[in-house]
Amino acid sequence: MIDQSKEVQSKEKQLDSVEELYRKFCEDFELKQREYNAIRRSIEELNEELEFKGNQLNSRQNLIKECDKELKSKQEELRSIQKAIVECFKEQKSKEKELYLVEKSVKECADSLESKEKQLKFVQETVNEGLKKLELKEKHLASLKKSMDERSHNLEMRERQVKERVKELDLKEKQFDSIKNNLEMRERKVKERVKELELREKKFDSKQISLEETIKEKELKGSTNDLPIQVKTEQHEHTPANNAIVDPYLASLRSHTTMDGRSLQLLLNKNLKGMRWCVVKSLQFFKQHLTLRSWC
Repeated sequence: MIDQSKEVQSKEKQLDSVEELYRKFCEDFELKQREYNAIRRSIEELNEELEFKGNQLNSRQNLIKECDKELKSKQEELRSIQKAIVECFKEQKSKEKELYLVEKSVKECADSLESKEKQLKFVQETVNEGLKKLELKEKHLASLKKSMDERSHNLEMRERQVKERVKELDLKEKQFDSIKNNLEMRERKVKERVKELELREKKFDSKQISLEETIKEKELKGSTNDLPIQVKTEQHEHTPANNAIVDPYLASLRSHTTMDGRSLQLLLNKNLKGMRWCVVKSLQFFKQHLTLRSWC
């Protein structure tokens, strides 16, 4: 009985232990059930959230597709813009080169214009110096000088005045050419006259020597009666044709054909000096015209 009682107690303890285990198991099961329910609810919530996220994802994917299409369109547009920018850049480079060439051309034109202005100023100064002795030209040059001062304030007016000045200079150049031609013609005439005077002087010297020798011979022979006839013959040889102007020494010879040999010799010497004076004056006149011609 004792053994049975112990066995019963042991069984009771085992049963209590089993009940305790069962109770703990039930508690654990309830806890697990609660955890499961919580997890299930959480899963449901997560599913809902996942579905919502999926919808958002689909919406965003659609939006991404739209953005991708728009991006591709923008990229195409960007490529077109970049291409246009490249073309514009090339065109800008070309325009810059053209602008550089234009600026270079403008600078060259400005330098040329400045050079022309200096040349024009030099020509004006030369013309002013050349026209100092001409009263009618002084007023005109003063007017031109005044117009040149006014042109510095207005470029358009200055250009018109420069054109007018060029026309006037062309006219003056023609006038100077005419004066030059006249001076050259007078120069030739003066040269011819000088040559003629030199030739006549040589002839006169030769005839004077011949006359002096004749006078000496006549004085030695004591007969001077034929001298006036010889003088008249020489005068006829020197008399110009067609009522031309007669040299002073020849006119003097005609008025003294009755003089004796010594007086005639003195007269010839005097007239020779007068003729040389005329030649010197003619040469001076010729040099003056040459100087004026060279200056012009």
